[in-house]
Amino acid sequence: MNRLELLYGYQKTESGLKVYADMHHVNQNTMTRWIRQFLLHGLAGVRHRSFNHRYSLNTKIEAIKEYQAGFPGEKIIEKYDIRSLSTKTVVDPVQ
Repeated sequence: MNRLELLYGYQKTESGLKVYADMHHVNQNTMTRWIRQFLLHGLAGVRHRSFNHRYSLNTKIEAIKEYQAGFPGEKIIEKYDIRSLSTKTVVDPVQ
């Protein structure tokens, strides 16, 4: 089953997200991300990308500053139109 079929099936079911995701062996957070991307970008948001999207240095710096200031990750993702937040450690070059 592909992403779009899973999202369509979820829309038609009366099951909660966790139950539906578990039934289809998909992580609940993954389903949540697919739903958000579909709502923001339509079909293009749930298609598998065959390449990594590149963001400008300014976008990266602003997103990191907001993340470090404690802004919710979901709001940062929506504001800067990025697919997810990386858990990589950012090193301050001034140190």
